[in-house]
Amino acid sequence: MKKHLYLPAKKTDDSGTKKYLGQERRTTTDDRGECASLFKKSTLLIQVVQALLLSIFLILFLELFAWSVASALN
Repeated sequence: MKKHLYLPAKKTDDSGTKKYLGQERRTTTDDRGECASLFKKSTLLIQVVQALLLSIFLILFLELFAWSVASALN
């Protein structure tokens, strides 16, 4: 008998329990919804942090530019 290198497919019985590689885990739509919600919150947080960092660097660049123009005029 030849051994296969690929993983066996997931099997679901009537109770909704998924059996995969000898482990059982009951999945519900709440679990998937919670993960999606956390993913959306984390991406939103990343976007907010990126916007704050971009605005800080933009302000610093403008101040440096204004300082260099002021020193050139004097």
